[in-house]
Amino acid sequence: MNKTIAMLLLLMACSTTLVKAQEGFGTSTPAASAVIDMTATDKGFLPPRMTSAQIANIANPVEGLTMYDTTQKCLVVYNGTTFIKFTATAGGIPQCNESFTYDHKASDGVAPVDKTVTYSTESSNKSGSTKCWILQDLGATSVPTDQNDISSASTGWYWRFNRAKGYIGSATWTDAISENSNWIRENDPCYLLLGGSWRIPTNSEITNVKASMTALSTTPWGIIRAHQIGWLDASGGINDRGGIQYIWTSTQSTDIEARVLIAIPEGFSTTISKSKSFGANIKCLRD
Repeated sequence: MNKTIAMLLLLMACSTTLVKAQEGFGTSTPAASAVIDMTATDKGFLPPRMTSAQIANIANPVEGLTMYDTTQKCLVVYNGTTFIKFTATAGGIPQCNESFTYDHKASDGVAPVDKTVTYSTESSNKSGSTKCWILQDLGATSVPTDQNDISSASTGWYWRFNRAKGYIGSATWTDAISENSNWIRENDPCYLLLGGSWRIPTNSEITNVKASMTALSTTPWGIIRAHQIGWLDASGGINDRGGIQYIWTSTQSTDIEARVLIAIPEGFSTTISKSKSFGANIKCLRD
């Protein structure tokens, strides 16, 4: 038999193997309902391992695509719209109008400290379409009771625009941010810390919500629970604690400025452009 015929026979044999209806690993009798049946007592199944940024850059993912996210330390699966995060909480997709808990780890490089947080959620169409909103600042352990609430429990973490690193306050940095970019998904702390389709609201969404907000001195005061926990200036120092709050949108204005919601006690709130280099709070929503 010459080499050409031998190669053709080998290819035919391989083709026959590739179209098998079932395959068993560690078993000669795979379960009738399984395409692949893996049986072992001392080994596990190891899926592809990728960072959140690598996963976000996958082109045209197919529904059901699954891998282990090394940034979030969990399995993620593509649901046809976005990658959802599987944790021990509510099957990875908490129901809106319910609470869910996440164990944030500073070792991930996003949360500034280790912290277990239970988030409260509420469904609202105030942004222009129905979304699920987290009622506290990202990183805060409790929903603010009113606009005067500056307790440590209600104080969330501060973030610089399009940066995935959170700060508690009195932080220090030396670089200024100048880049032509909105807040991208692979740097979105809502997505990185909570997974799934959680994200920072756009300027349009925040503007729509702002139009429906009541005075900050009343409760409830809209889906965005603005309160006076201050902000971090361009060098990381905390300012205006007890007087004002800035809340990021995901929309830039220029290379050096982006849109924020500014809220003060007198009930005044509006969206303005502010330096990307300073630190503001984040409210998260889910589509």
